Amino acid sequence: MPSHMLQPYEEESWLDWPFKSFFPSMKTFAQSSGVSIWEEEGDIVVEASLPGIKNDEVDLTFEKSMLTICAQKKEEKEDTKKKYYQKAEHSFVYKLSIPGELDENIEPQASLDNGVLQIRFKKHKRSEPKKIQIR
Repeated sequence: MPSHMLQPYEEESWLDWPFKSFFPSMKTFAQSSGVSIWEEEGDIVVEASLPGIKNDEVDLTFEKSMLTICAQKKEEKEDTKKKYYQKAEHSFVYKLSIPGELDENIEPQASLDNGVLQIRFKKHKRSEPKKIQIR
């Protein structure tokens, strides 16, 4: 995990949260939830753990700096010889506020490989300050 992780929330905002004993810090919450956010040269990167999920079972939406990752997998198995029937459903929902100034003209790039979803957002390139001469 990169050493320059972004902290999306200030630690003080957790002081009044009723379940603080389960997640004493945002870093612990991010590790336990399977979501990581960090900054690289020109990119903001989000990784989410989605074990056993395929591309067509994931729904990604991004609106007003809010990323929503929804994944749902339904399984049904039946073995008539053993009189066995199994039905299971797995779902994940992550809602994240993406920090920083993003370039809205460039589409985010998403990939899912071995149960790890990675989404790359391009940061907005700021123009260099201009020196103004006084005449």
